[in-house]
Parts: sequence; structure tokens; C-alpha cells
Amino acid sequence: MKKIGLEKIVKYLLPVLLLLTIATYYQRIPSGDDAWFAEQSLWLAKEGIARSNFFGGLLKWDVQILVYHKFFIWIGALVYKLAGVSLVAFKSISLLSTIIFVILLFQYIRQRKLSKEASTWALFLVLGNISIVTMSFDNRPEILQMTLGFSSFLCLNKPNKYRAILAGLLAGLALLTHLNGLIFIASGFILLVITRRLKEIIYFTLASIVTSGLYFYDVIATHNFDLWLYQFTKDPAVINSLGLQHKLLTLVKFPLIFVGSFKEIGITLILLSLLYFGSNKIKQLPRNLTIYLIANICTFWLLTKSITGFYQLLFLPYMILVVIELIDLIDKEAIVNKVILFTFFFYTVICLFGQIQLLNENHQEQYLPEKYAKICKTIPPKSNGIVPLTFFFNEYEKYGNLYCLENYWPVNVYGESHSLDDLGKFALKNKADFILINKKNMTRKVELNAQSKIPQYKLTYFDNTVYLYTKTVSVQ
Repeated sequence: MKKIGLEKIVKYLLPVLLLLTIATYYQRIPSGDDAWFAEQSLWLAKEGIARSNFFGGLLKWDVQILVYHKFFIWIGALVYKLAGVSLVAFKSISLLSTIIFVILLFQYIRQRKLSKEASTWALFLVLGNISIVTMSFDNRPEILQMTLGFSSFLCLNKPNKYRAILAGLLAGLALLTHLNGLIFIASGFILLVITRRLKEIIYFTLASIVTSGLYFYDVIATHNFDLWLYQFTKDPAVINSLGLQHKLLTLVKFPLIFVGSFKEIGITLILLSLLYFGSNKIKQLPRNLTIYLIANICTFWLLTKSITGFYQLLFLPYMILVVIELIDLIDKEAIVNKVILFTFFFYTVICLFGQIQLLNENHQEQYLPEKYAKICKTIPPKSNGIVPLTFFFNEYEKYGNLYCLENYWPVNVYGESHSLDDLGKFALKNKADFILINKKNMTRKVELNAQSKIPQYKLTYFDNTVYLYTKTVSVQ
């Protein structure tokens, strides 16, 4: 098989991958994170502060949240003002960020004057990456942060005064989107130091301080550093990630970001195979790209508190660039090496399997917002309830005080042991008129069936996954 043969196969695959990707967006099921971040944006738009009724009583989040993904939530607040509580609108933040990322990839290819096929390879690597396909339509900050960091790198690729300032502003926004964005400030600084752009270092650093410094605007405005520190150190998502022992274990397990599951291993194998069989071309890779990628990985290795597969998104733009640069550099005979061909085949299979899996998850039962609305149509407006996080979309503003089940059954870090009887007490304490349970969203395993009882609540609806209990008498 000749190199052009492989390229033709990739070109034929692109429409298939694109159509499948778009298909996964249709009635994409909401996740807990979709709702959790959307709720913060809603209250920021309404009251000027990020907070959460869903998690009332936990870490004072119902009063004010000071530790959050600020730039991302600000954009979400704008989305709420424009579109209301719309699942599609909130998910589209990541979709728009993905589109901008692809445009920036093409811009890099044009600036580098790579071969005409480079854009095809780049688009294939994006559409063929199941992590990007999944996260590009999730209301999470990673894709936005990835795009901001990549934009900063492009500005530094040929730096001058104004590009250095813009790069610093963008790197600061990446940090403002997620604290992991510190790696883009550190990597940009390292790149400028190694390439001896001393004036640009000053412009870049000052600009990054301007935007990243906004992270503490609300902490300073409320004079509440103690609350920020309390929420930062006691957050269920990080409480077990603190301490020297955990950090040392994280340093050792760091490679799992690249090989931890099929989602991550595909692009890693392609990159490693090209580096191995094109080892004599590595020195010809753009110096800035090599420095920035290595700096990214090393700084994240030192700073990260946990190992999660989707963190690979932070490095994906540069891994993709190295791949397409090597494809341009490697001889035609080398590119059709059986090992390289296998890695591309493996990458494609993983993506196709992942997309089919997403489609199955989306359509194996009724669209969740519609299902919730149908189940709860008998519940009077402004009723109080205990609900899954995913109940947020199209329902949140219809009812009174809503607490999420994840508040009662939090991530298993505090050591509580709960039962349905205890859930009933929790519901009574919070004057809940109804309890809606979705077994798929439960962080605790509790046996539920048609005979399951909650004191002072009656089972009025159930199916394979969703159970609705209503108060037998009005809660006073």
C-alpha cells in the first residue's frame, strides 16, 4: 500500500466520522457536570454570585461558591441570559470551542506551509479522537481551556510585543477557566526563556497576571479568603487528593493520562510509532513545538493532584501537531510500516466503537429531560424536592427548593452510611414534597424495587431506572 492509499482511506473515513460525531450530539444525555456547572452559571446571572441550591448545606455552596471554573461559568451565565436553562445551549460552549480549535489547527498548517494532506490528517485526528468527540458536547471547561492554551501557543510561535501580550492574556484566561491552566503560563514562560525573548517574557508575564489575577476578584471583594480556602481543601472532588503520599503516587501514575484507557491510548500509539520509525526526523520538528509540549507535560506532572484520562486534552493539540509534522517529514516507504498502519487502524476502531456507544447511551431510553417532565407532570409547581443532578434542565426553575441526591449521597469521602430511611429523614428535614431517584445517577448502591419504601413518602411511579416518591401529607 502506498502512502496515498492510506490518505485516500482517511479521506473516505472523514465524512463517516463527521456524521457520526454530529449524530452523537442529537439528544445527548445530560451528565451531572452539565447541571452542576449550569446551576452555578444560572445564579451568577441572576444574583451576581456563583452558588448552588442543589448542594445546599455542603461547604456553604448555597451561600457562595468561591472555588469554581470562573471564566467558563461566566460564559455560561451569558448563555443563560440568552437561552435560559437549555441543555443544548450550555453544551454548545464546548462545541464552539472545538470549532475554534479546528480553525486554529488549519491556521497553523497554513503558516507552516505543510502539505495539502496535512489538513486532512489533522481533521481525522480530531474527529477520530473519542475524548474530543465526547467532551466537545459536554458542559465542562476542558475543551475551552485546551483551545485557550493552544491559542496562547500560536501567539508565541512567532512572538513580538503584541503577540506576547495576547499570548499572556489567553494563558491567563486558561487558568481562569481551570486552575490547571497554570501550565500554559509556565510553558509560555519557559519557551520564551529558552528562545531568549527577554522583552516578550515581560509582556507575556504581565499580561498573564492581568487575566489570571481575576480569579480572586470575588474573594477580595467579599474579604473571604477563609471561605475560599475551606472550599478548596474540603471539596469532595479533591479532599483525598491532598497530602504528600498521594502526590508521590500521582507522580508515579502520571503516564496513565496517556495510556489509561482506549480513549487515551490511540493517539499515544500513533505518536510513539511515528517517533520510533521517524526517529531520524525528530530534530527537524519545529523547536517551539517541541519545547512547549515538553514544558506542558513536565509542569503538569509537577502540579497535578490527580490522574484522569480527559486531562490528556491539555496536550492533544501539540500531540496532533507532532503527528502531522512527522507525517510530512517521514519517507513514503516508512509511513506504510505495518506498525504505523495498525496504530491508525486501532485509532479509527476505538473512535467508531466510542461513537456507537455514545449513540446507544443517548437513545436506549427516552430523552432524559423529556422523561423527567412527563414523570413529574402531576407535581404542583413550586414544590420542593430531592432530585438527581440531571433533573436541572427544563425543570429547575419550575419548582421550589431542589436538593440533589448527590448532596445526600456525596462522593464517598466523608464515610457516611445511608439508607432509604435516612433519605426520608433528609427529605423531611428539607421539607421535600417529592423524591425523584435515578439509579443511573446514584453514587451509592441502594437496592430499589417496587416494594422499596421511604417513610412518609409513597411510590407513585417507577420503571427500570427512575422512581418517584411523593409526600403522603403536605410538608409544613
